[in-house]
Amino acid sequence: SRKGQAQVEKSTAVADEAVANIRTVRAFAMEELEHEMFERETKLALTLNEELGLGIGLFQGGANLFLNSMVLATLYMGGYLLSVNQLSPGQLMAYLMATQTIQRSLAQISLLFGSVVRGMAAGSRVFQYIELQPSMPLHGGKILEPEKIKGEIEFKNVVAGYKDLMILNDLSLKVRKGSITLLI
Repeated sequence: SRKGQAQVEKSTAVADEAVANIRTVRAFAMEELEHEMFERETKLALTLNEELGLGIGLFQGGANLFLNSMVLATLYMGGYLLSVNQLSPGQLMAYLMATQTIQRSLAQISLLFGSVVRGMAAGSRVFQYIELQPSMPLHGGKILEPEKIKGEIEFKNVVAGYKDLMILNDLSLKVRKGSITLLI
């Protein structure tokens, strides 16, 4: 369940990134690559969730088989005891009703098990985010004095790209206060 939820999150992130950066994707004609990446991630999510569904189905099927065999065993033993006059029909019905009440209660618990598994996986993801430490310190750092701020921006040896495509390679640039700079 955790792997499936993580994979769904990953495929959603791929789609979100493509939509958020639609202009960049269009500018570099990367629509087909983005589509393939999204399709690959969603197929993996599908596979993981199918495995989860199979596991939950097998568990619930096995649990129901066991619980229904409880009622069958009660009928078998009750029928035998009824035939040898060790049990009255009223007592057999009382045992049968008690067994069916227990069987229904346990069947409901087995149905809730799948929801509990998914809920625990989702809860663990929430706690992972709560306990996540930021990569940048939230306190401290360098405090700039207002008189030392010149209003200039300077880039030194900047490297940037998108996926496998290099956009800026070793860019150095100084933008003076009040000027306008355009990068093409």
